[in-house]
Amino acid sequence: MLQGEAHPWLILVSEALTVVLTPELFERFLPCALLAGLTRQWAAAFQGILEAPPSWNVGSGDFDLTDFGTSLGDCFSSSSGGGF
Repeated sequence: MLQGEAHPWLILVSEALTVVLTPELFERFLPCALLAGLTRQWAAAFQGILEAPPSWNVGSGDFDLTDFGTSLGDCFSSSSGGGF
């Protein structure tokens, strides 16, 4: 297939697979990011989208998504040192 040419069904499929980043999506797949060791990258993808902390996060002060992702990732990696 030449560049610029696409079958109509391929265009429909690619449009159907478009993901809209929402705070709900962040929370839903955060455990996957934690397990994969990609918490910092996952948080960075939602910069400007997730303005408030997740409802289960209790903290004081201003919410910073970058710090949240880093802290959560560091906490998880330091607690996975063995025993499984």
